[in-house]
Amino acid sequence: MSVFKTTAGTGKDIVLIHGSSVNHEDMLPVIDALSLHYKVTSIDLPGMGYSKWSPHIQTIHDIADLVLPELPENAIYIGWSFGGLVALSIGARYSKRMKRFIGIGTTPNFMADNHWIGLPKPGYAALVASIFEKKSFHTFVKEFYEQEFTNTHQTQSPLYLEAQKICDRRPESDIHVIEKIMAICDATDLRNELTSLTCPIDFIFGDQDTYALKSTWPQIAKLNPNTYIHEIIGAGHAPFWTHPEKFNAILNHILKDNK
Repeated sequence: MSVFKTTAGTGKDIVLIHGSSVNHEDMLPVIDALSLHYKVTSIDLPGMGYSKWSPHIQTIHDIADLVLPELPENAIYIGWSFGGLVALSIGARYSKRMKRFIGIGTTPNFMADNHWIGLPKPGYAALVASIFEKKSFHTFVKEFYEQEFTNTHQTQSPLYLEAQKICDRRPESDIHVIEKIMAICDATDLRNELTSLTCPIDFIFGDQDTYALKSTWPQIAKLNPNTYIHEIIGAGHAPFWTHPEKFNAILNHILKDNK
């Protein structure tokens, strides 16, 4: 199976992995900022963007193993939301491939259990299935961005208009594949994998994120002593779109030791 990827810039390697239901174009603000000083590789995960789904995929590790051959041998990994799970899978099992893990709006386990704060059952797969009964895939993603920018009173900003253009040209995704991806998200628990990471670990969160709630941050930080939490006040799930200056300042601070 071929995985679509794009590269930009020169220098030390950084890998970007997008979230569920979107594609590499949704990481454009990060690509544009980082490619000034680094070589940035951005991919489309299986079943999203221009990468085909494989019926053999059952777990997050299957997704990670499919994309890994397309990625540099040693890199800093930045994973947004579901992409953070893919990056964690790679870092925990192929430690020599990962110099640093940076998660944006992500958690090693999105689902709640008796000892973990997260989304209650039945989970994202059921939620998305109910949404797709009423809305198209394109409407679903477009409304996500509208909500992110509306909550921060930025619906007239140039980045909002750019996000809408990306939504308008977004390749169609199979709704059933998106539901399978969400089911994998619901079934994934990488707390042990995060505990085992030996590289530096950073998480960047918006304090208004409704997917990675602020109440979950302390439990994430406790899993590994190498973990640092960075907060962006007023931001939601896509801080690099709605708060680019604050986001880039944090990212540059994190990366200064890796230049």
